[in-house]
Amino acid sequence: MEYSSEQIEMFFDRLRTLYKEKESTCERALENFFTPLLLQYQVAKEVEKEIDRFLASRFNLVDIMDPDENKISDVIALLLRPDGTHAQGNVFLRSFLLRLEGVLPPNMKENIGTIRTALENSECTVTVQREALADGFLDILITFRKGELYSFAIGIENKPWAGEQPEQLKRYAEFLDRTFGEKFVLVYLPGFQREPSSIDEYKRMELQQRGNFLCVTYPVLLIPWLKECIKECESEKVRWFLRDFINWIKNHFAED
Repeated sequence: MEYSSEQIEMFFDRLRTLYKEKESTCERALENFFTPLLLQYQVAKEVEKEIDRFLASRFNLVDIMDPDENKISDVIALLLRPDGTHAQGNVFLRSFLLRLEGVLPPNMKENIGTIRTALENSECTVTVQREALADGFLDILITFRKGELYSFAIGIENKPWAGEQPEQLKRYAEFLDRTFGEKFVLVYLPGFQREPSSIDEYKRMELQQRGNFLCVTYPVLLIPWLKECIKECESEKVRWFLRDFINWIKNHFAED
């Protein structure tokens, strides 16, 4: 069956008319849906603007600092120092030790608990070093001393973004083992979950079983510790900084 050109033209005219009617219907439906939604959004933005005059919810001091790996290590070390400018004494350090107790095997929990008790009773002195010489430069080294003898050490290698140098963690672990015997914990602190590459798997597993090695991310270790610091902190100025630090970690190191 053949169609004339007029019939074909009429067919497409009807098709165009039908399309325009459907298009107009869809446009009205979309407009009806989005018009009140847009109004609600505008109202919410105005409310947020008014509230932010008092709360400044988007203002974050740590974001403004835009810290790199070294600056983050500086902040962590500052909070861990009993004589730090936060003026909270060893409160933050004790909270950090308590957090380590919760993730280390039983044999190391006992050592950490002993040190924490000695710290609470002022029976040991603490040194927190940045870029400590340890067959390389260990980001943070915390040493606990009773009298003339070192009784324990915590090394922290902070790697928020970058990977390790060749055999970096292996060298640090060997240094700590030589210096402190088995009374140490080497904390590998990446921003995101990843396995360390600068120590062989067999050695790492051996150290982990002994409690001498811990691989833990920012969200898992730092956020709970900082929240505990907020509870214990008596300075509102420092509490605001701790909250900003937590929010900065959440924004930059969120994991699925």
